[in-house]
Amino acid sequence: MSMPTTPLDDSPLESDPALDHPWALWAAFRGMRSWFFQRRLPPTLNHPRFAVRLLRMLTLMGILGMVSVMATTGTIGLEEVLNKSGVNNPLHGMAFMILPGVWFGLCVLAPLSRWQGRNWWLTILAVPISAGVYWCAVLSYVPFAPIFSSSSDRSWLVAGLAAGAVGGLGLSIWMNPPWRWRAAWVTGPTLLAAVCGSLGFGLFFNNNEPPTGVPEALHHLLFAAALFAPFHISVAMALGLRLVWSRSE
Repeated sequence: MSMPTTPLDDSPLESDPALDHPWALWAAFRGMRSWFFQRRLPPTLNHPRFAVRLLRMLTLMGILGMVSVMATTGTIGLEEVLNKSGVNNPLHGMAFMILPGVWFGLCVLAPLSRWQGRNWWLTILAVPISAGVYWCAVLSYVPFAPIFSSSSDRSWLVAGLAAGAVGGLGLSIWMNPPWRWRAAWVTGPTLLAAVCGSLGFGLFFNNNEPPTGVPEALHHLLFAAALFAPFHISVAMALGLRLVWSRSE
């Protein structure tokens, strides 16, 4: 199977002074129903000015990353409800260990794969790839996290760096094959975004005590959102850089 990484549609965007203004962030979502899973560059990102393309890409991918965070948080909350209700829980820990990668694949990698010109087989495959990369990132995190060991050589910083490096590099290689010369321009920001996001992953673990007056259930949901938001949003934005440079390839 071929793995094209250049969006297929570079047709000019119809001029609309109100929507083409660089700060018209809502323009990034114009006509979404007609292009969201199409095998072409989203028309609203196809603007002659680099700054406008960059701003709209960051807005679009940031929102998709936030949707992934909301789905992840909701799933974690559902698992807690099932655990406390005493019913048979079909998730069995997957809400934290696997499903964040699945949601990121569905909400971010699947539409991004189509915009990069990939067929449906590769688009669907992005979901299990995302889950696998996330699982590898978790496995890289656990050996260094103090919460799992009392050894003095364990460090939140090292744990976050390990998880971010594995997750960012894995997703970047899948979405931007290294034999493409522009892949390095996306791999670097993606890796950096993943590492920075994963640092928060460890820091929040270190302070996982509910503040006074905050219900424990609400604290867990806020904790989950704060835990995954830096990684999902920043990595989604970094992976979307490919769309910004598409017109010049």
